[in-house]
This record gives sequence, C-alpha cells and structure tokens, in this order.
Amino acid sequence: MLNRIIANISKFADKLRTSIARRMILVKFGKGYRHIHPYWPFMKINFKEDGRHEIVFKGKKVYTTKSFKELKNRKYDEIVVFGAGPSVKQMDISKVKPETAILVNGAMALANKLKGGPLMCAVFDYAFLWDKNCSKMLDDLPVGTKLLVSDCFLGYALRKNRHLLDKFDLYLSFSALHPYYKPERKVQQLPKEDFKIGYDSAFSYNPQKAMFDGGTILTWALQVAYYLRADTTYICGLDLGNFNEPHFYETEKNKIVSIGLLRDYQRIENFMRLASESFKEQNLKIYNCSPVTKLPYSIFPFSEHFIKK
Repeated sequence: MLNRIIANISKFADKLRTSIARRMILVKFGKGYRHIHPYWPFMKINFKEDGRHEIVFKGKKVYTTKSFKELKNRKYDEIVVFGAGPSVKQMDISKVKPETAILVNGAMALANKLKGGPLMCAVFDYAFLWDKNCSKMLDDLPVGTKLLVSDCFLGYALRKNRHLLDKFDLYLSFSALHPYYKPERKVQQLPKEDFKIGYDSAFSYNPQKAMFDGGTILTWALQVAYYLRADTTYICGLDLGNFNEPHFYETEKNKIVSIGLLRDYQRIENFMRLASESFKEQNLKIYNCSPVTKLPYSIFPFSEHFIKK
C-alpha cells in the first residue's frame, strides 16, 4: 500500500513538472516544441559521425549509445518481433532461434525464457517507469542486453533514476515527426530518401536517423527488422482486437487495459499496409503469427509456425 501511495505521488509530481515544462518551452521556443519536455533542459545529445550518440545529463556525459550499423555484422535468416498480446500464450517460444527476437514493452517478460536470449528489447512506454511489475522487467534483464529506447523515454528514465539503464547496451532512435530540438513536422515533410510515405503514414528505411510511430511500439521493431534485411520476419502478439484481455504476462486481477490500441487502430493499420509494401519491395517475407487479430491477413499472411501443437 505504501509503495503504491509513493508511486502515485511520484506520478503526480511528474505530471505537474511536465505541465510547467511545457509552458516554459512554449515561451522559450514557441509552438511546435512541446515534444521536447521529457528531456529539456537537463539532457543533451551529441551526434557522432559513426552513428553513435553521446548522452549528457546535467552537464555530465552518462552514456555513449551503440550504432545500428553494428547490428549488420551478421546475416539474419529470420527475426521474430514479439508484442504483448494474449495470443503469445499460444506460442511455442522454444522454436525461437537464439538472438533473433525483438521484444517490445511487456514482451520483455520472455527475455530469460528464450534460448540464447533476445536480439534486442525495446521500451518507449513511460508506464514502465511507474508500474512496479513492468519496471521489474527492466531490472530482470541481463547485463549487456541490447535495449532500444527513444530520446523521450531516455529523458524520463534519467530523471527518475540516473543509473536505471547503466547495465544495457543502449540503442537510440527518434520520432520522425518530433525531431530532437526541432519543431514537429507533418508526414509529407519527411525526406523521401529516408522514408516511404503513404496512407497518411511513413516507414523508415534507417532507424539510425528516425523511426515513424505507427501507433504501437511494435511498429518501431518492424522498421528495425526491415533495416536488418531479415529474410523472414514473424510477428507474434499483434492481436489488437482483444485489448480488454490481460497481456500474456498478466493475470485478470493485475491487468492493464490498453484502450490506446483500439483508439489508434486505423493509424496502426495504415502503417502496417505501408510496412507490408516496404518488405515486399525488398523481397522480404513477413507473417503475422497471431491466430486472433483485428489486422487483416491480407496485409501480413497468417503463419502457424510458432503455434503450439
């Protein structure tokens, strides 16, 4: 009970801080910069020519992130992208090859169950910093785990716990529509040499520069899989239609209802159609392994490859 009270007080304090910061940003920078509030004014990023980033917090260098180019030092026959949908319970994760899984948000609960561990974990959801069960997933990940974060999440993490991410090999990407210390932009303003644009959405060719947020963190993972040119990409846990059910790692009593996926469904579908076209253009195969999904299988064909027999 006491921990919950402390957590609620902390969340309220951060909301208050965010409200004040946004007002100060409006005065200092003008319209279009409200997205910088998670890291302004304490976090700065120095961009290096080799794709790495130096992270400075309160005047001190705290991290040097990895370059995505380093991930291309091997050939990927397949990559398995895991969301946290209830259908993951039906998956035979023993079939996942070592270092081929990208685990997003709550799917990190699988990290210690995979043979050889995951290729990468990804977390952008601020809720991970406030929810006890979710933050424990970060704590439980092994030292040296490759962790993909956004600049916004990194800013929140540093403010909440300066050493929270010390044990990880950090990979950093940016929101295409909310560039670092630049005004927000529209989809049609994105450079066409870096993005495929269509359906009022976009698909990044290079996560080192930026990635498009298609309504769920799983869209970021798909852009990474495309960048690594995996022959086959499998998607597990992309259910969408059963948002009122517990995530695969939750119980009915402690579930977090994800209404955002229902609210953003059309945005998600638009992105997935564009993603499907992007993969096909490079002759890369991609399948949806969720047996129950709102997303039409005409976008990503169904595969029962990981379904338990």
